[in-house]
Amino acid sequence: MAGGRSKGTRSAGVVMTEVEQVCIETSIAIHSCFGACLHEVSTKDPKRVATVLRLALGQMVVTTKRLEHAMNEDSAHGSRARS
Repeated sequence: MAGGRSKGTRSAGVVMTEVEQVCIETSIAIHSCFGACLHEVSTKDPKRVATVLRLALGQMVVTTKRLEHAMNEDSAHGSRARS
C-alpha cells in the first residue's frame, strides 16, 4: 500500500476511499479461494478443516487491521475521496 493513496484510489475512472479499496480487495481474495476452501471442508478431515479455519481467522485479523488503518486515513482526509 502506497502512502500517497490517502486521498482515494482511482481505478477505471472511479475514485474510492481507502476503506472501499480494502473491502474490494478482500472480497476478491475471498472469492478467489472459496472453491478450494469448500473442497477442503467437504473432505471432513479434521486437520484440513482446521487449516481452513485457521487461514480464515488469519484473514479476518489482517482485514480488521487494514480496515482500522484505512478508516483512520479516511477520517484524517475527509469522509469521501475527492478527485
